[in-house]
Amino acid sequence: MDRAVGWAKRNKVPEVVISEHGSEGNNQMASVENIGLVLEEGSKKLNGVFLTEPVPAVLKTTQGEQIVEEIRRWFLK
Repeated sequence: MDRAVGWAKRNKVPEVVISEHGSEGNNQMASVENIGLVLEEGSKKLNGVFLTEPVPAVLKTTQGEQIVEEIRRWFLK
């Protein structure tokens, strides 16, 4: 997180919101629909999203392609 905040400061991002979402514990992830709702609501106030997991790692999960598609849907307009 410190590195991400440092990058934000370097790039003159005026405000950073740090939030963890997706993991429900016991190696379970939130549903794609749930993640999509969080991203939809976030897109109303936020200008972007930063994944702490590399996209190739996310894509290897069972819902990876759908999760990345939700990110594209709400933040790559």
